[in-house]
Amino acid sequence: MVQCADMGLMKARLGDMRLEFVAARVRDGETVVEQLFFHDPDGNMIEICDCEKLPVVPLAGVAAAGGLPDLLAPVARDVHA
Repeated sequence: MVQCADMGLMKARLGDMRLEFVAARVRDGETVVEQLFFHDPDGNMIEICDCEKLPVVPLAGVAAAGGLPDLLAPVARDVHA
């Protein structure tokens, strides 16, 4: 995963390079994280996101208490060619 501060610019750059990509948005409460997925020339999937928006959560205490966010919430997806 690679982090990016300007997802609009990244979408434009991928479009300029004529790379097919999938755009998704994941919501965790009020926080919305954008993701872009595409394949490199060797077929490896690359994910770019603006994940710096997510708060750092100490998993040891939170997981034991059952307080993890719902990361499997419905996701809006757009496929761009």
